[in-house]
Amino acid sequence: MSDATREQVIQWCKDKGCDFVTPVFPPPDGWMWGQEGVGLVLTPIFTTTDQGDELTMSEVQRHAPAKGTVFSIEYRKIGYSLSDGMRPDPKWGKKGFTVKSEDMGTEDIHKIVAAAQYPEAIPKGYRLFSVRNIATGEQVQP
Repeated sequence: MSDATREQVIQWCKDKGCDFVTPVFPPPDGWMWGQEGVGLVLTPIFTTTDQGDELTMSEVQRHAPAKGTVFSIEYRKIGYSLSDGMRPDPKWGKKGFTVKSEDMGTEDIHKIVAAAQYPEAIPKGYRLFSVRNIATGEQVQP
């Protein structure tokens, strides 16, 4: 799976009702709960993109409401096997993308799966592995 962006984590916190007192598990991909003073923060870990510092409750509360749903689409190299998950680079053989429901014209995860399976959408040498609703964690594999 690809790591969640800061924007996606903020929306995840809103959808899950995070109070930053009791951790909600599992945290978004690429993030972990940490202690700061008397409260909790979400900290980006091992991300390939700069997601900034810890995410706090006050930042989530300040953030304008996001529109629609964000889906994470993961493709895996044809021939990818379980042993490939043990490679030093955990992202080897995987390509991840995110799409917004308003860009796709639907919030139906099954329609997103169908769109992600169009030959024009699939990177050469890869196949669709899964589509995940980042907010709810619902995942569909073709």
